[in-house]
Amino acid sequence: MSNEEQIQLAIAHLNRLEKPNLTAVAKKFGLNRSTLSKRYKGISVSKQQSISETRQRLNEVQEDEILRHIDALTNKFIPPTTQIVKNLAEEILHAEVGKNWPARFVKRHQDRLCRVYLRPIDNKCASAENPTTFKHFYSLLTEAIQKYNLRPQDTYNFDEKGFLIGQTSKKLRIVSKEAYKSGRVRGVKQDGNSEFISLLAAISADGTALPPALIYEGSSNDLQSSWGSPGCGFSIGILGQKEAASGC
Repeated sequence: MSNEEQIQLAIAHLNRLEKPNLTAVAKKFGLNRSTLSKRYKGISVSKQQSISETRQRLNEVQEDEILRHIDALTNKFIPPTTQIVKNLAEEILHAEVGKNWPARFVKRHQDRLCRVYLRPIDNKCASAENPTTFKHFYSLLTEAIQKYNLRPQDTYNFDEKGFLIGQTSKKLRIVSKEAYKSGRVRGVKQDGNSEFISLLAAISADGTALPPALIYEGSSNDLQSSWGSPGCGFSIGILGQKEAASGC
């Protein structure tokens, strides 16, 4: 049995005594009386606890505050990066923490947090991810199909995939484990005002697909003949106030 286990047994024994006798109990468990006295009175702690508290830096209330902040950001689809969590801790402490502090913080709270790589999602797309809205849409769609006897070959779905220029695809984030496991958080909101190259795709309910279209911001003289391929062409048009080109 380790020395620490002996101390814990001795403290438990003292707590059961109506009139604790430190000398007798220390002798019974083979411990130094002064050490037992300090541990029993809370003057000192175990070596493991001391190391843990030194590394932890923040107290329980302060860490709970960071946890609440992470939950709030996660629910807004902007879970913080490890650097942001590190910055939060340093703001509370008014001192620097080590580069590995965020990883240890997540490990301490692994029942509530996890670290994952998340891709960026456009702000409007993230806001539209609402189960209630989905159910309402498909209810209306089912009613329209039945009412107008719409055939699968006459029903098409169009979708657009935007590639944000100059943005990285994924970043390591610290998120609420409950939100991630439930699927409520799949990506990170980003400003939709940046320049995109967009790919448009269309497919019918019977599996027929239309040739995809590529749309980019630019003027007609930006097009180069070398971009084309057999069976592929370009067209020039105005989208809003911007000129764009598309090709199959």
